Amino acid sequence: MIRLENVSRYFGSFAAVDDLSFNLEPGQVTGFLGPNGAGKTTTMRLITGFLAPDQGRVLIDGTDLQGAPASLRGRLGYLPENSPLYGDMTILELLEMAAGLCGKRGSDLKQAIARVVAVCGLGQVLKTPVSFLSKGYVQRVGLAQALIGDPQVLVLDEPTTGLDPNQIRYIKDLITELGQSRTVLLSTHLLYQVPEICDRVLILNKGKLIFDGTPDKLLQEAGPPRHAELVVEGHPENLDDRLKDLPFINSFSSRPLAGGFSQFQLEGHFTDKELTWISDMLRENSLPLARLIPLKPSLDEIFAELTGGNT
Repeated sequence: MIRLENVSRYFGSFAAVDDLSFNLEPGQVTGFLGPNGAGKTTTMRLITGFLAPDQGRVLIDGTDLQGAPASLRGRLGYLPENSPLYGDMTILELLEMAAGLCGKRGSDLKQAIARVVAVCGLGQVLKTPVSFLSKGYVQRVGLAQALIGDPQVLVLDEPTTGLDPNQIRYIKDLITELGQSRTVLLSTHLLYQVPEICDRVLILNKGKLIFDGTPDKLLQEAGPPRHAELVVEGHPENLDDRLKDLPFINSFSSRPLAGGFSQFQLEGHFTDKELTWISDMLRENSLPLARLIPLKPSLDEIFAELTGGNT
């Protein structure tokens, strides 16, 4: 288990990470979110030992990472953003070097390489120089290098950046599989991936932890829906005025639909009470209702609200 206890890291007077505390549990994929400059990458570098905290501690199974033996640090695998690799080396050469740095020798080294090559789907390109690879294969190689020591904790910084949809799906499925037996911390700006991959979500803003919970809990943070869709038959002349009179509707737009229907996109505040109010108003005015549904906010909207729209 990884535990951060009141961790802070400063660059000059700027607190990139500010009194941060949380645990990372085995068998769990944790999404690590936040706007640019929130402190995500700095936190990942603290967790992996690339940076030392100015205050607080990073613990691996109860042992402080600073000054920890190499065997303890070997439990960590790290894929930095943009996979910094040696372009003039072949994949095999790079993995041999990485395995050697992890203390692998002889048959252990060969077995470690065979394992990550199979997991990351690199068997057909082992003798290809890294500089000749597509972005998707570069990410696979970076992930293989992070896995070569068979780490218990895997820290991934934007592993799907710049990939096409097929490559994203491959990496996403691979992360899901790896998360079944490891502790995975995944930084991403692609918020739609979070409910698909992550068991838990952490959100940083200005170096502080502002959310810790499940994806479902994150969706609940939005409160009552702020948008609703109304569809009626035809376009009754007095409906616009009726909607303007409702105090919980801030604005709306309309457009015609096929089959003689009209669609209204409503913005305001829509609990069951307000939706019933709209339905009753339509019935009382003999206005034919076809559909009335609240629209859940997107993760992008929730994220923007929690972080104050910071970029």
